[in-house]
Amino acid sequence: MEQSYIVLIILAVMILGFILNKWSYGLTTMICCALLALTGVLPIQDAFAGFCNKTLIMIACIFVISYAFGKTSFLHSVQVKILGMQGGKSALAILLIFCALIAFFAQMMVATTTVALMIMLLGILSADNELCASRVLLPTALLASLWTSKVPVAMGATASSRLNAFLEAYGEQFTFGLTDVFKVSIVPLILLSVYFILGYKLLPKNEIDASKIGSVKEYQAIPRSQEIVTYLVFICVMGSFFFGRTLGDVMYLMPVLGVIVLQITKTLTMKEVLQNLSTDMVFMLAGIFVLSDALTSSGAGELLGNAINSLLGSNPSRLAIVVVFTLGSGIMTNFMNNTATYNVLVPLAAAASVAGGFDPRAAVMGAAMASYFTILPYGATNVAMAFAAGHYTLKNTLKFTLPFFLIAEVSTILCAMWIFPS
Repeated sequence: MEQSYIVLIILAVMILGFILNKWSYGLTTMICCALLALTGVLPIQDAFAGFCNKTLIMIACIFVISYAFGKTSFLHSVQVKILGMQGGKSALAILLIFCALIAFFAQMMVATTTVALMIMLLGILSADNELCASRVLLPTALLASLWTSKVPVAMGATASSRLNAFLEAYGEQFTFGLTDVFKVSIVPLILLSVYFILGYKLLPKNEIDASKIGSVKEYQAIPRSQEIVTYLVFICVMGSFFFGRTLGDVMYLMPVLGVIVLQITKTLTMKEVLQNLSTDMVFMLAGIFVLSDALTSSGAGELLGNAINSLLGSNPSRLAIVVVFTLGSGIMTNFMNNTATYNVLVPLAAAASVAGGFDPRAAVMGAAMASYFTILPYGATNVAMAFAAGHYTLKNTLKFTLPFFLIAEVSTILCAMWIFPS
């Protein structure tokens, strides 16, 4: 059997394991890694290479730093203020604050670090109220993906250039301006933020794993010197994310250095560090990274992309092209990472549009935007983090995530065709 088909079967095993919810997410993904090695798709060292992934190392260390920050008096004071707002009409104010923070942070850093920042505030929300952490955590992760690099500042300033690289061969008339990504995405983002505010009660009221979101059950003052060290580490590490493009891989190293400083200064004990590094979420993410890479390297991703392209048939309409590639991208990105989906479907969308005699920008934009419409834990690290920390199951989230996905798809298709009508 070809490797691409074996990888697809193993992906189905992982999906089934998540649906059945009989084992921890970490155990499920480790089973899949073992299967990749046993079937010969990957050598053993590559099948478990997810533990050496720089993103995983960064995230694991952020958990430790978040735990340390959760012990500070500053976070405690914020907790007290927001707890005083929680409930009744003030719930709207809290949600609006969260939406604004997500939109802001997502312009400066990747979705995983946006969620890592936001996740520290969620422990503030009491599980006894209608607005609780488990009802905010998953929408936070979903919106973080969609807001990433959409405003033409910081990382978002390069979004149009990245798309133009796929269109250069078709002429300058088919290129995007600096603000085009923002123009197409702003209406869907507003609609999805409104849906989050109105529909958060569709999500379950779960107990959130405090070790994964850094909540503070009962405030206990720590020595002032340790608090100052924690603040300095937090500012330096989080500040580095704002300069990620300049720092390059050093950005991934900063959380590691932060943990080292916390350990050397005895701000955290070794036991506290190990408890936050060795979590089920770390094992789950390590497995997902490996399977996502296997989908790309084995050709399974290209196989799915060609299958989507074949759905168009002969002489497709412009609407059919935009719908197929936007919907196809949204579906594919839930089973392989955003970048792989983007790189497979964006050039196919451009080629199919030009072959049909249409302006390719609507289909290209639809495919690009939809590559961030991840509602399942397999395709995006930040969504996987939310599923693990929130103890969600696929069944108890579909009431919220399916309408979210449909709103994102339909609004993006309409906006793309409206802004690029030819």
